[in-house]
Formats: sequence, structure tokens, C-alpha cells
Amino acid sequence: MTWKAYTIDIYGIVQGVGFRPFIYKLANQLSLSGYVSNTSKGVSVFIEAEKQTLNKFIDLVNKEKPDISMIDRIDITEAAPLGLSGFSIEKSEKDEANEIFVSADLSICSDCKKDILDERSRRFEYSFTTCTYCGPRYSVMTDIPYDRVNTVMDEFTMCKECQAEYDDPDNRRFHSQPNACPACGPQLFLFNTGLQAFEKAADPIDFAAKRIAEGKIIALKGLGGYLLCCDATDNQAVTQLRQRKLREAKPFAVMCRDMEVVKEYCYMSEAEQQLVLSPKNPIVLLERRQNTNLAGQVSTDNNFMGVMLPYTPLHILLMRCFKVLVMTSANISDTPIIIDDEEAKQKISKISDFIIKHNRKIKNRVDDSVYKVINGKSQAIRRARGFVP
Repeated sequence: MTWKAYTIDIYGIVQGVGFRPFIYKLANQLSLSGYVSNTSKGVSVFIEAEKQTLNKFIDLVNKEKPDISMIDRIDITEAAPLGLSGFSIEKSEKDEANEIFVSADLSICSDCKKDILDERSRRFEYSFTTCTYCGPRYSVMTDIPYDRVNTVMDEFTMCKECQAEYDDPDNRRFHSQPNACPACGPQLFLFNTGLQAFEKAADPIDFAAKRIAEGKIIALKGLGGYLLCCDATDNQAVTQLRQRKLREAKPFAVMCRDMEVVKEYCYMSEAEQQLVLSPKNPIVLLERRQNTNLAGQVSTDNNFMGVMLPYTPLHILLMRCFKVLVMTSANISDTPIIIDDEEAKQKISKISDFIIKHNRKIKNRVDDSVYKVINGKSQAIRRARGFVP
């Protein structure tokens, strides 16, 4: 049979979702020669193969693509053979087209969750743990294609161990653009708004958790902006948050430690449960149970409550100490969520007692999405994190 060369252009949500590593592994499984690269339109693959093998490759691309990806279309054109040996991931191609679908920010995956809770892991309790299948995407992008040089992570040089993971096709952090660890990545800092000075806290999360337990309000720099949190079972703390935030009656969203806690406070259908557990992890409006220990000021005169699960390592580490926290945008009512550190220091100091901040920039502001299940189908109330752009 005759070998030919083909250029395969794949369009859709194919950057920031582990698509190039997927193509690399698939091509090697089929013993194909060629390369894959990001472009300003999507992903481009060059292979040299028999027609039958090409068809099998395309079929497997459609069937086995990463769950978090979406293929809009695939264009195949014949090309001049190059006589390549082996398959590789090449440097991204950039042109003026800029037609790429940008991946949304993703909730922490189960494997990364295990890493931050495992004392044997070098990422134990590290708040910026991520991999090819989870973590920041749109919120950290400065340009396209989606490569580390086009994200705010370009400011952090990977250590040898992280670089080795990034270069290893068999590692789940293979070409994970936000890859980092405590030795080379972003770090947390704790700011005391009363003293207007940084606290010398060895563990900012533990320090903040103790203050929350005392009834304090904490601001934390999240994935797409600053958030405010307090103990959702402490009516005095929630009332104080309402007063400082100038939010008289609008319900606060809460973050629950796990699904068992969600069920303790709310009723859920199967469709609602799937939405709460989805990698997009939006705030889901659920019917609240009566006679719980939830502070009355969380949601007044309302049978529904906005609920979400922890979606970043920072949230998971903080929520180990609590069943449920109020988790709301750190802003004065009706103003955009704050992403700038200096603005946060000036404005959030009037609301929070302490600020957990970090030195990874937020390039694109992203609030939490809000969804409700109506007649068995999810409906967007606010389409943001996990769903945009």
C-alpha cells in the first residue's frame, strides 16, 4: 500500500485540554511519523501513513479525545512527504488568524487532589497543584496559542523535576502549561488589613482557618478574582459581612466541603448532583433544608441556596477545617470582582480582616458561574468560570 503525507487541522476546544499529548500518544501507538503543534486556529497534525491507518487515526481522535475537549471540525489535506522518523510535539505556530476556541478554567481533578493530601507527595499542601487535565486556563492566558510563554506562568521557571514531568509523554503533567511545585511556583502570603502589613505565617491557610473559626472575614485570591469567606454557621460573622459588603438581602453562595455536606444542607435531584460534581463546578441553586445550623443571614426569605464544591487546591486545603463557608466575590455590591493586588489591598481592607494573596497574576477576570436545573436541564443564571470564554 502507498504511504502518503497528510496535514490534519483540528478546530474546537483543543488547547489547554491535553490534546497534543493525546495526539502524541495515539500517533506512537499507531507507529506514525510526523508531528503535532498548536496554531492560532487549533491543533495541526502532520502524519505520513497509509490511507487505512489515517482513517483509523481520525476515528480514534474522535472517539478517544480528552473528555474536556470539543472538536468542531477536522480538515484533512494531502501534503508533500518529508520522510520523518518518529512523532514529536513541535513549537507552536502563530499567525494573525486568532480563531482558536480558548479553554475555560477547570476544577481540580481527583489525581491532583490526591497529590495535595498525600504527605509523601512533593506537592503536599501546595495550593497551585495542577496537571494537563485541570487548573487555570483562560484566567492566566495572555495570548494564543495556549503555551506557557503565553500565560502568566511564564514568570516562573520550572525546576528540574517539574521540567522532567513536562517533557515526559507518560506523565500526566506532560505539556501542562501551569505546571509548578513549591520549589519553583507561586507562593501564598497573608496580609493583615488591620495592621496594613504582611503576617509572618508559616502556613497562611492554617492561620486563616483559625481566624475564620474566631468569626473573622477572610479575603482570598482565587482562580479568577478575589473572594470573601467566613463561617457560614456563624450568624454574627455573616451579618458583619453583609454590612461591610453593603449587601442587604441578596443570598450568599456557600462552599461545602464535599457532597455529604451538600446533602446535609440541601435537597438534590440526580441532574443537580451531576452539575455540582461536574469539572466546570458552578454554583448550583438548590432547595435548602430547614432546621440546619446554617446562619440565617446566608439566605433570608429564600428557599434556595447557591452551593458549590471546592474547585482549587487552596479551597480544598482551607475547607478541611470547615463543613461550609460563605464564598462570595470580594467587591462592594454591584462592582466587578477584583483581580489586582493593589486594588485588593485598598478596597478589600475595608471588608476583610485578613487577605490570603499569591504572586500568580490573574490576567482575565472570571467570576463563579451560577446555574439552576429546570425541568431536568441546566440553565445558566451567570455564565462565567468553567464556561467562558
